[in-house]
Amino acid sequence: MKKSKGLEYKLSDSGVALLCGIGSCESEYIYVPDSVEGFSVVGVAEKAFCRCEQIKGIVLPSSVKAVGAQAFAWCRNLESVTIEGAIEISDRAFIGCDKLCDVRLGDRLENVGDKAFAYCPSLTSIVLPDSVTDLGSAVLEGCRNLYSASLSDNVRIIENGTFYGCTSLQKVSLPENLEYIDEYAFAYCISISDMEIPSKTVINRDAFFECGNICLSDKVS
Repeated sequence: MKKSKGLEYKLSDSGVALLCGIGSCESEYIYVPDSVEGFSVVGVAEKAFCRCEQIKGIVLPSSVKAVGAQAFAWCRNLESVTIEGAIEISDRAFIGCDKLCDVRLGDRLENVGDKAFAYCPSLTSIVLPDSVTDLGSAVLEGCRNLYSASLSDNVRIIENGTFYGCTSLQKVSLPENLEYIDEYAFAYCISISDMEIPSKTVINRDAFFECGNICLSDKVS
C-alpha cells in the first residue's frame, strides 16, 4: 500500500503513534502507514484534520483502532474514506463532509459515535458491518441524499435522530433482533413508504415523525 509522507504524528513512550494532522504532506489522497519510525500508528487524534480542505481521500490501515472526535469534521472536499481495522469512530468524526460519497468500513468496527456521519449530503448509501454493536444518536442526521442503509445485525437500538432529515431514504435493512426505535429516529424521512420491522421491535411514538406514508399504529408505544 502507498504510504503518505509528511504527516504529523505524536509518538508515545509506550511505542505507539497517534496521527495528529496533515503536517507537510501535500497529497490530496492520504494513505496512512501502519507504523512510523518503528511506532505502530494506532489512532487518529481529535480534530486532527478538522476543516482540512486539502484532502480528497483517506485510507486508514488495520493498525488504527480509533478515529477521534471531529477528526475529519468539515473536510469539505473529502470524497472517500476507507477504515480497515478501527474499533471505534468517535462523535462527529466525519460531520459536514460535503462531498463524502464513498465510505468503506472494516469488520472490526464496534462503536460509531453521535453524529459521526451527519450532514454529509453526497452520501447515498452506507453499510455498517455486523461487528457494530453500539450506534450513537443522529449518526446520519441530515444526509439528505442518503437512499439506502444497511444496519448491523447486532444493533439492538436505533437511537434518537439516527436518520433525522434523510429525506431521500427509501431502503433500510433493520436487524432481526432490533428491540427499540427511539424518538425522531426516522423523522422527516418522507420517501420511506415500506419497511420490514421485526415483530418484537418497540417503536417510540415520534420515531417516524412527519413520515406520513408509514402506518405503525400497532407497534407504537
